[in-house]
Amino acid sequence: MQRILGIRDRPFLGALSPLARLLDWLSWKYGVLFVVSAGNYVDPIDTGKPWSELEALDPSLLTSVLIQSVAADTRNRRTLSPAEAMNALTVGALHADADLTVRPPATRIDPIPFGYPSLLNGHGPGYRRSIKPDVLLPGGRLQFIRPLTRQSTAFQPVRLDVAPGHEVAAPGDAGHLTCTAKTRGTSNANALLSRSAAFLAAMVAELRRSEGGDALASVPDGVLLKALLAHGARWGTLGTQLKEILRTVENTKKLADQLARLLGFGPLEVTDVAECTATRVTAVGGGTLLADAGAEHRFPLPPSLSGKRGWRRLALTLAWFTPVNPVSHRWRKAHLWFEAPTKSKLKVNRVGPNWQAAQRGTLQHDTFESESASAFVDGDDVVVRVSCREDAPGLDREVPYALAVTLEVADDLAIDVYAEVRERVRQRLQVRMQGPIVTFG
Repeated sequence: MQRILGIRDRPFLGALSPLARLLDWLSWKYGVLFVVSAGNYVDPIDTGKPWSELEALDPSLLTSVLIQSVAADTRNRRTLSPAEAMNALTVGALHADADLTVRPPATRIDPIPFGYPSLLNGHGPGYRRSIKPDVLLPGGRLQFIRPLTRQSTAFQPVRLDVAPGHEVAAPGDAGHLTCTAKTRGTSNANALLSRSAAFLAAMVAELRRSEGGDALASVPDGVLLKALLAHGARWGTLGTQLKEILRTVENTKKLADQLARLLGFGPLEVTDVAECTATRVTAVGGGTLLADAGAEHRFPLPPSLSGKRGWRRLALTLAWFTPVNPVSHRWRKAHLWFEAPTKSKLKVNRVGPNWQAAQRGTLQHDTFESESASAFVDGDDVVVRVSCREDAPGLDREVPYALAVTLEVADDLAIDVYAEVRERVRQRLQVRMQGPIVTFG
């Protein structure tokens, strides 16, 4: 896992940049996960409406105007090289930080709600319309300079190193080593994602030593971390709120793709992956696949959930590094995917990005939810079938992959899904079942 510097004057316009190509090759060659920021745009945002008209608007309406303006200009705000790299994990920023006591002075405004995508972000999609950025993390709150004239239609981001934002080390006077400044942007989010990767790396090492950990022997740490880092992403209520802001009569069929440009797979909750609770259990599996091969992973259902009505969520994340073909426009040699378990006995429905977009890169992350009761018996499973095919010509080697599965239920159901699922996995380990086996984090 490595943080890198981007190229500010090279937005992604359909062709992979040389640096993105290099990262893809290095990831496959050495099993290294590169974490890349989506890039920042600090130019004024032109709403096309004068300040005299916007000043009197309700704050929520001003928010809508700014987000709609940025979304309409998305072709001029594409991710910056090498954020389009297919094997890399790309992170965008959220309008969020911990300095909640700071209020804008009279010369500034803070029109974006806490936790929304930052208006600094570079937008997707990635290569061949894959989802980019992949995830979002706090990047500091961005304020704007209050327009000086009532005729002004543009909003200039504040670029001073003052609150709000994240406190970071900064150059100071000669000999002083304790100077700090407030900053905001996708590099901040990248630092937080890198930090999360360091914590999860320790968890991966522990998983390898635990019972059943030999099932992960063929999977590089970089691939496992890629799956786990993205596994806590979800659109949630933020997706619903942005749908209402961006929905028009004309874009109904393309709305999910427009949201994916801003949200990727969604804001990331790392603690949901690093820790299990009584109502949330996460399993990790993996293996290697040749072209035209497949593997079947089974996630045991907790019998106490059968017949119970209430909220439940199933999250699936598949990650791999693809070898590349530099003379093919397809670039990606290996396409892996899993079949959505929408027909399983758990009876859940997909929420979030378009399923086709989720399969165009090297990371497939799908979330399924339901509140309906479902009937099953002890021993029933959610079956996840992972398949591999050749995309660009020349796939002649096994491709390692990692699969993460999480089942979460509402607290008021009072079901210890963790204990029930864990016990059934242990029973299967004791009878030495054939095929890939999941292990727990």
